[in-house]
Amino acid sequence: MHKIINNIKLGFLLIFFLFLFISFQNIKYSLAGLIFISLFTIQYGKIKIKTLKYTIPLLVLFFVNIISLFYSDNIGLGFRTIDTQLSLLLLPILISFDSEFYFNNKQKIIKGFIIASIIAILVFIILFIQSGNIHRLINSLEKYNLFAVIRWYNVINSQHPTYISLSFLFSIILIIHSYNKEDKCFFIVLKLIGILVILIAIFLLNSRAILLSTFFVFIYYTIKFLAEHKRIYIYISLILLLSVFSYIIVNSRFHKNIEQIEQGVSTENYEKVDIRISLWKDAYIMWKEKPLFGYGIGDAKIKLIDVHKNRDIKIAFKERYNCHNQFLETATQTGVVGLIVLLLVFAIPFYQAIKKKQELLFLFLSICFINFLFESMLQRIAGVVFFAFWYSFLWFVYYRDDNKE
Repeated sequence: MHKIINNIKLGFLLIFFLFLFISFQNIKYSLAGLIFISLFTIQYGKIKIKTLKYTIPLLVLFFVNIISLFYSDNIGLGFRTIDTQLSLLLLPILISFDSEFYFNNKQKIIKGFIIASIIAILVFIILFIQSGNIHRLINSLEKYNLFAVIRWYNVINSQHPTYISLSFLFSIILIIHSYNKEDKCFFIVLKLIGILVILIAIFLLNSRAILLSTFFVFIYYTIKFLAEHKRIYIYISLILLLSVFSYIIVNSRFHKNIEQIEQGVSTENYEKVDIRISLWKDAYIMWKEKPLFGYGIGDAKIKLIDVHKNRDIKIAFKERYNCHNQFLETATQTGVVGLIVLLLVFAIPFYQAIKKKQELLFLFLSICFINFLFESMLQRIAGVVFFAFWYSFLWFVYYRDDNKE
């Protein structure tokens, strides 16, 4: 019976992972199912309260946001944000209490996420074929480049490309980490094909934050490779590194930014290079007015939209853009207090990962940190759930034995 429930739970996790790629709106339902079945599998007698110490950074961040509701006028908007961020509370506690299940099945969980990423690519292909947009896409290629066309058409089921790409990139990291010298040639080739397919998906989705993250991961593995192999590989790796970097710059959305800079962007309109620069400036203007505690999680977004309007950033006002930077988003919502807590959320496990050479945790935190600089990841359920789950799983389950004093 226990084995059956265990397999059902792994099945729920696979569905949960799959929704992180293909259907953000259904993530909360799969999460609810996972929590429900966990109530029957948690070994309550083995729960160690001291393990909750690892959950403290995320829990403190969540409760700082709740406290900010008390000085927010727009309680409704604040509660919607809290609802989005509920996983910051639920997932760390769930994984901590059910750590035996996650620890005993950690390799299956990792394989499940990799499988979900491959299934997601197949689903996107099937949905796109069924949409009947193939001929429109081909015709559009006569005027526009492939990267732009992919973003315009419903290739990814109306999901945000950055969040999908982040999950894709992490699945590549998991595949590389699963490499074993004892793997048979067939499995090595299969993994290489999987990495290549997912990389193509990442480049086609063309999220600049993820391209930067991918480049960082490539540099990391290149340095690691150079430290372990002969000098001849150094030259080969450097050539590949430069080639990949050049390809990203020439064939991605970075190219448009570079063209604008080369044409001469004046001091007055430098913000036109990227709308994010305007958004960051607006957020900084806000933060200066209430630096200590911010505007509260209910009022910050409304105030930011007012700043967009006052500075005549039309598209930002019309589309009601957020800060597109989680650190600035947190600063405007809960001030320096919340920002310090968010930085500690990264700093504490980062220190552990570096000290104890925990590669997966280090790379996960690194790519999330980069994306927090370009996206307000904790304002969307896909970003919150992805971060909360893998943060909790890697820090106080996957490396559990390393954490013992």
